[in-house]
Amino acid sequence: MIAFSTSPQIRRVSLHYRSGTNPAGRKQRFFAICEESSLSLVRSQPPIDQSWTDAKDRRRCALIDRSLHQELTAAENRELADLQRQAEAYFDEVAPPPIDGALRLHAQLMKLAGSQSE
Repeated sequence: MIAFSTSPQIRRVSLHYRSGTNPAGRKQRFFAICEESSLSLVRSQPPIDQSWTDAKDRRRCALIDRSLHQELTAAENRELADLQRQAEAYFDEVAPPPIDGALRLHAQLMKLAGSQSE
């Protein structure tokens, strides 16, 4: 799940950017804030029920179908969000997404960021 934040720390980084502070320090602080935010998002999630079943998957699919027709109640929306979170956790455990490409891209971007700050 991707979450967008307008935390005071991120706003502060963007304000410093406008005022012309050190680009290398700004990058390091921004990465640190992003890392802290992602860790707090992970910690704030309730524990995941590891018993993913076909019945849960059928219910999730039925709720998705109903959501496409905008026929969900607030309780069903919460149920769908919970089932979706459980499904994603289960799928990540059974077949984790490939991360090698992302790590290579991250290394290239960090190298590029380092060469531009010099």
